[in-house]
Amino acid sequence: MDISIKSFTLFLGILLTGLSAGLFYAWMGSVIPGTRKVIDPTYMASMQSINRAILNPAFFLSFFGSPILLGISTYQNNGTGPAFWWLLGAFLTYLFGTFAVTIFGNVPLNDALDVLDLAELSKS
Repeated sequence: MDISIKSFTLFLGILLTGLSAGLFYAWMGSVIPGTRKVIDPTYMASMQSINRAILNPAFFLSFFGSPILLGISTYQNNGTGPAFWWLLGAFLTYLFGTFAVTIFGNVPLNDALDVLDLAELSKS
């Protein structure tokens, strides 16, 4: 079975993008509804813990690997045919709809939450 680099790159890009989508779907379908049911101090402590735990190699591989591999796959299709346009759409959607929103929106909020001393806040 001969698998080309182009096909392998596309497969990995799709796989990692699917893993990222699954993570975000599970987050939306379980973590968010669950955290809505706890009191504020518990919510903040939970989010601090989650934000620290998610910074791991598995997350980094899918989160950063997806746009890299989608970009490479788009480039490998040489701007021709419908596959190029589908890949370009997927790449731009992930780049701006997931990657940029997370990096420029969620990460600064997570960083601000991370530095809060919850024990000190509870004394107030």
